[in-house]
Amino acid sequence: MSPQEQAHTRERLVIAARDLFHQQGYNATGIAQILKQAGANAGSLYYFFPTKEDLLRAVLEWYRDHIHEALLDPIWTHVSDPIERVFALLNGYRLWLIETEFVYGCPIGNLALELSATHPAVRDLIAKNFSNWKDAVRECFEDAKGKMPDGVDVAALASF
Repeated sequence: MSPQEQAHTRERLVIAARDLFHQQGYNATGIAQILKQAGANAGSLYYFFPTKEDLLRAVLEWYRDHIHEALLDPIWTHVSDPIERVFALLNGYRLWLIETEFVYGCPIGNLALELSATHPAVRDLIAKNFSNWKDAVRECFEDAKGKMPDGVDVAALASF
């Protein structure tokens, strides 16, 4: 298998696991389901991810590394005002929840709730994903400082 084919197989496994973890949770997702959805064999999975938790870590890294292209850019491409970007992001989540009839929730939030007590090794990655989201919102508020009252703590506002 060429390096390009290996990278493609690894990416298919991560995307399949990401989607299944989001749809039904980490614990409810079986390895066989991931393999079927990814169109991969067990040897490929265990070559890249010796354990299911290694695959979970790769999924959380995917979310961390793709926040802009997968979440922010599709919404913010159409909105230039930094304050309106925050509202557009929140509205995007709201519309997505309605469209999915509130079945899936937040992919990172769901994993955090499900795994915080049982998988301490991924807590830092979960926290980093939340920090990235908060930092993106904070940057919007920083870009809008001239439009906000003096003394506004943009980091605290972004956390809120």
